[in-house]
Amino acid sequence: MTREEKICSAAFSLYIKHGPQKVSMQEIADTAGVSKKTLYNRFGNREKLLDRTIEWHSRRIVGFFENLMESDVSIAEKLVKAIEFVSRELDREIEALQQELVRSNPYLKDIPVNFLHKKIRLMLEQLVEQAKNAGLCRTDYSTRMIIYIILSMIKGLTSWKAVSDVYTDSKYLFGTTMKFILDAFLTEKGKKVLPIDTFQTL
Repeated sequence: MTREEKICSAAFSLYIKHGPQKVSMQEIADTAGVSKKTLYNRFGNREKLLDRTIEWHSRRIVGFFENLMESDVSIAEKLVKAIEFVSRELDREIEALQQELVRSNPYLKDIPVNFLHKKIRLMLEQLVEQAKNAGLCRTDYSTRMIIYIILSMIKGLTSWKAVSDVYTDSKYLFGTTMKFILDAFLTEKGKKVLPIDTFQTL
């Protein structure tokens, strides 16, 4: 991890915990293990650091999917890794941070659900196509329909306010919902290869 990545990672964790407006440059410097002068020399001001942190977070997600698509693991393993990654990223605190960023920065209105990013959607479509070719996913549903339903589910679970009133464990809810979706879209072969029951405990 480069120094800039370390700083962005520290800033992101503090933004999630306290909100970007309540985090000082000194707190970020202390958490990242650098001087406040280093922050100002590298980023200029608080606003630019926030922008770079958002860019870093988005690149990290895109980078994960790019590396996953290029890896030599089986299509089944890729699907499992993709679902596990999405489950880890499904954090209500991250969603709250993104909503706060949108309120203060209207130009960020398309960021709240990073998984709707066009590049990631295209990679997910490739993943589903590979699953179809491997006989793991049903072919009577269009690939775009499958991706649309999955992404809509992700967006719904991270933005539907009532969820927190019913379920305190959003990751368990995500895993259970993912199990229902996979049970509908996977072939019998796919259900044997993919441990869909484990998604309830992600």
